Order: sequence, then C-alpha cells, then structure tokens
Amino acid sequence: MRDILQALLEFSSSEFRRDAQYTRELFVLRHINSLIEYNISRFDVLATLCWNLLRNYFRDICLHPRKEISMPAVDSLKQTALKLVKLRIEAVPHGALLEIFLHVFERSGVEMKDLIANVLLNLIT
Repeated sequence: MRDILQALLEFSSSEFRRDAQYTRELFVLRHINSLIEYNISRFDVLATLCWNLLRNYFRDICLHPRKEISMPAVDSLKQTALKLVKLRIEAVPHGALLEIFLHVFERSGVEMKDLIANVLLNLIT
C-alpha cells in the first residue's frame, strides 16, 4: 500500500511541476482519497506510514500557484481529513491535520483563505 501511494504521489507531484493540462494528475489527486479510504480503515499502522507521505504532498500541492490545482488539492485534503476524523484514526492526530490547513492558510491569497476557513469550520463542527 505504502509503495503504491508513494508512486502515485511522486507521479502527481512531478507532473504538477510541468506546464501541462493536468488532466491525469487531477485524476490521481482525486483518487488518492479512495485509496486511503479503502486501506486506512483496515490497518491503523498504515495510517502512520501513509500520513508521513500525504502530509508533505498536501503541503506542496495545496500551495500550487495555479488555482486549478490548489483548489482541488485543498478539497482532496478536506475529504481525507474528514475520513480520518470519522474513522477516529489515532495514528494521525487532529492537530497534524490542522497544521497542514494552517500552513496553507498562512501562505495563501484571500480566495484560498476563505475556502480553508470553511473547511476548518466543517472539521470543527
């Protein structure tokens, strides 16, 4: 599982750096959540292994200069966070999730800050 996730993240990250249409890469971004949801609920140990990969990936992708990338990335992070909170995965503390959102919030423009504020409100309530 970890190797598959790492390969997907590396592919997605490298392609986002190129000047392209991003169709395949956005497909990968959207399906990372499915991969996590399918596997993380079964193995708490995988949560720790996968979270170390996901944390760095989301911190980079959510700060992408193009909104066509950063907005879906924040939405994908939100979906992952909601699943982790719902499943009560103890290996990923809620503070670690908030840390990523705050990291992106501090370095973003007004539109992204509004999106992140709404996401945080949904996570808290």
